[in-house]
Amino acid sequence: PGSLKANLCVEGNRMLYDICEKNGIGYEKLGKFTVATDEKEIGILEDLKQRGEENGVDGLVLYEPTEIKKIEPCVRAKLAIYSPSSGIIDSHGLMKHFADATKSKGALVVYNSEVTDIKKESFGFKFKVKNSDGTTEDFTTKILINSGGLDSDKIAEMAGIDIDEAGYRLHPCKGDYFSWNKKSLNHLIYPVPEKFSIGIHAGLDLNHDIKFGPNAYFVNKIDYGVESEKEEFYNSIRKYLPTIDINDLSPAMSGIRPKLQTQDEDF
Repeated sequence: PGSLKANLCVEGNRMLYDICEKNGIGYEKLGKFTVATDEKEIGILEDLKQRGEENGVDGLVLYEPTEIKKIEPCVRAKLAIYSPSSGIIDSHGLMKHFADATKSKGALVVYNSEVTDIKKESFGFKFKVKNSDGTTEDFTTKILINSGGLDSDKIAEMAGIDIDEAGYRLHPCKGDYFSWNKKSLNHLIYPVPEKFSIGIHAGLDLNHDIKFGPNAYFVNKIDYGVESEKEEFYNSIRKYLPTIDINDLSPAMSGIRPKLQTQDEDF
């Protein structure tokens, strides 16, 4: 409680719904069940509820197994937290809104271009950009905001920062997803979080198609193919969806997150 992550998550949740409502961006406030599947997880779940309430999350309710079964017949749980403010949005629609809003304020949005060099100058920064056609351009700026994702440590290094001394060297962490060929859930279903991840959960899109994921494993190269074994996912999912058939799962997608911490460190 009181951390930036806690405060911004709660505030951001409310802001995102407001932005979507005012700008015609698709969203659905589905609600989320975080489920405990054994006695050990019940205590963790009760602590999570208390922490959520201390962080200002509204409407958290504990559901018993019989109540869960009535709402989500496929889900098995000994106890669950229901979060009514959890939901889904059209992420591409949201990104387009932010890009359009940025351009309306006079910003230039340049796609398919790569920063290749940065020099610190007395007035700020001078940097070189390589365009998709191979041409290059030079820009100057008083302030340079580095939000380069997986390459943000390289950008920092170009700008003259010792990324090891500053603790900015990134460690790519990959997560895979598998899709389910059933539409048998109406809410987001999350397991009790693990130490280093939130666990393999069931997420729905605006068409109510279901994907399970992500897992989390550190990688040495950037490859967006799904590398995880289907059985790994199946064994995690069936703890809270015991009737799922492994043959109904298929590789869907992956993502790679830039992390400052290594495999053995907490954030």
